Amino acid sequence: MVQPFKAAILVASAAALSSTDAAVPNAIFHGLGDCCLYPGMKNFTEQIAAGTGSYAKCMKVGNGSETSMAVNFETQAKMACDSINADENFQGEFNVTGLSQGALLARYIVEQCPMKGKVRQMLSIGGPQMGVADIPHCFNGKLCRLINTVARKFVYFKRIQDHIGPAGYFRSPH
Repeated sequence: MVQPFKAAILVASAAALSSTDAAVPNAIFHGLGDCCLYPGMKNFTEQIAAGTGSYAKCMKVGNGSETSMAVNFETQAKMACDSINADENFQGEFNVTGLSQGALLARYIVEQCPMKGKVRQMLSIGGPQMGVADIPHCFNGKLCRLINTVARKFVYFKRIQDHIGPAGYFRSPH
């Protein structure tokens, strides 16, 4: 049985190589609370590089985990775009991969980032492309119900939008 993390690496490597024989660089964005310096992201990035035979880089957005949680999501997306534009490896054709919240940054790169390069393929692994209706990782129990009730009442206030990253993709079904 293939472990889920290993399976994601295999899928990402296959997707990066599927459209043409020529490998292109890979820009990788981590999820909420993660960081490029953490062992899991380092390993994932190294595995993508090995699997594709091409340059792969986990893209730094602010200071990583803190920025992903406490900075306005649109600001994070613009910082991601700046990271892409600052790396000369992404001035031609390249792939972009995002894990969880990072998949939304990857989508921003594809759809809105004014850049020198061109995205060949985007891979979203667990990305909440339609938004989230509850606080990530808080779905069950009395405390989570209370937290989510409060979140639904205040998430669209400017102060919350400006200082809580996931508020930028919160979508209440109510």
